[in-house]
Amino acid sequence: MTISNNQANNLKSIQILRFVAATSVAYCHIFAKPNFGTFGVDIFFVLSGFVIALVIESSKNPLTFAINRISRIIPLYWLLTALLLLLIAIKPEFVAPSTANSASIVNLLKSIFFIPYEGSIGVVPILSQGWTLNYEMFFYLCVWISLLISKNHVKKIAFALITAAYIVFGNLTPNKVANIFFGSEIIFEFILGFLANQIYTKKILNSLSAKFYIFATLSIYIFMAVIESYGVEGNRFIKYGLPSFLLVLCAIGLEPIFQNSYTYTTKLFVSMGDATYATYLTHWYILVALRKIASEELGLFDFYQPIGIFFTISIALIVGQITYKFIDKPLNNLIKKLFNLTKPKPTQ
Repeated sequence: MTISNNQANNLKSIQILRFVAATSVAYCHIFAKPNFGTFGVDIFFVLSGFVIALVIESSKNPLTFAINRISRIIPLYWLLTALLLLLIAIKPEFVAPSTANSASIVNLLKSIFFIPYEGSIGVVPILSQGWTLNYEMFFYLCVWISLLISKNHVKKIAFALITAAYIVFGNLTPNKVANIFFGSEIIFEFILGFLANQIYTKKILNSLSAKFYIFATLSIYIFMAVIESYGVEGNRFIKYGLPSFLLVLCAIGLEPIFQNSYTYTTKLFVSMGDATYATYLTHWYILVALRKIASEELGLFDFYQPIGIFFTISIALIVGQITYKFIDKPLNNLIKKLFNLTKPKPTQ
């Protein structure tokens, strides 16, 4: 079964799940009680593997793949990293001391070129949300190399490359940063996305009812929220990776409902899903500004109470939508035009 670009873009369940993942991460960073939502990243990684599988099924051109991935990730990330450096220079009190102290030229270059390094708060770049982008770009690199080697076995080769990196750099090399970065089983969540794609294209999901998928979707999300809020320890891949894989499958199983009943609410969530990358990168700025200025200095609301949380997340989503429409998407399209890539592609 071949999936066209339009079919990939029309999977409303994927966009809605992106919205759920982005909202979960934003809520987590408010640090309210109960605190949960880091598993939004795991959902993103499984979704990334799923979407990239759709991309390489519809186009196997390595250059096109590379340009689309670069245009999708780099412009907004570099712009917001620059904004963070400006904030450090003019308003350092708004930035954690650990972040300000890590803003050296060397760390900046490593950050913008997705090279992991160990800072004062772990293996994270200057713009801390970028730690996930380091993994995304590693995954894209593996897929790109696979496309160069063989267009008929891309997913198998990518899996082999990821596994080799996990074994060699994650466990055998003496470099501590490599051990931490490549030794995390989180890198295999992209492969779970490949597997989800296989299940989807073989139409296995059609055999179960919508009621089952609704119940399973809610149950899986609540399960992850509960174990995170209670601080249950264990391997992240098992705690969040495998449940995220099941969550993606259940969400896709609900696709016929979203297609047949495209309400205003569904349109809103899909629109928010389109903007999740912008929301993910900008939400930290919004949270810090609302907490320090609107809540602590002006006393307009209690940042950690339900109304304050709802207001904060709503503003973060709105800013993400505006950023996507007026900055992220135009920059993405500009780079594609420069390389004569004007046809729309599935986005990550």
